[in-house]
Amino acid sequence: MSLPLCENCTQGYRLPGEPTGEMVMVGSFQTYFRKSASDTESEPSKKALVLFTDAFGLTIPNTQLIGDSLGESLDVDVYVPDLFDGKPPLNHEDLAPVTADQPGVKLSLKQKLLWLWTMIKNLPGIIIHRPDAVRKKAEAFVKALKDAKHYDRIGAVGYCLGGCAAIHVATTGLVNAVVICHPGPTSRGEVSRIRTPTSWVCAEEDVWLSVANREQYEAILRAKSETQAFEMHVYPGTTHGFSVRPNLDIPQIKQAQEDALQQATKWFQAQL
Repeated sequence: MSLPLCENCTQGYRLPGEPTGEMVMVGSFQTYFRKSASDTESEPSKKALVLFTDAFGLTIPNTQLIGDSLGESLDVDVYVPDLFDGKPPLNHEDLAPVTADQPGVKLSLKQKLLWLWTMIKNLPGIIIHRPDAVRKKAEAFVKALKDAKHYDRIGAVGYCLGGCAAIHVATTGLVNAVVICHPGPTSRGEVSRIRTPTSWVCAEEDVWLSVANREQYEAILRAKSETQAFEMHVYPGTTHGFSVRPNLDIPQIKQAQEDALQQATKWFQAQL
């Protein structure tokens, strides 16, 4: 069984700001919800965006803050479901900034031991919330949302472990557009089953998306690009997790995170 976490999965930083939405229930899922500014009781929003979090779930507000930004730019309802039943594989105490924010920087022995200890103490949750389980829950959430609401168009974006979920829902036909940000472990078979327009945000160095795998996935998607839109952008100077837990003190990473957010915004403007 492949663990859905790597050294970069536990590194990162909390984004500044406070979420402006509220917690609601969608089916059996506790969910962060931000209503579209133009949504009214008589004229509800016809579009929604679902964000799938990384392994920290809702214990850090980064995905909710990104959802607020996308919701404001796109004027859509935003949902960030808790796919971990309140017990994510990692929590905010495990958010340990390390020096490997950029490619080629090696972790010290102390940092490697810290990462190993984080894996050991969180092993039960890592097993429970393995990628296959997260994929199933993500699909169940989108189905519950479609049952509860009647949106004309639904988009999805996922980060890291949530990227696995985003890839999966892109194979189901349940959503209309997807953005995949430095995803966790996936396969050529799953990528070949994608039937939704996808935009990929890729790190220069990523243990889960090697250059060889990225090129294979790109070739698979390019082969059917005449009937199914896709794009794939690689951000130099970045590592796994940069678009959701960036070190904003490093100008290149700060710019990459902003550009990745703009990439997602433009994709949903065009496809949603």
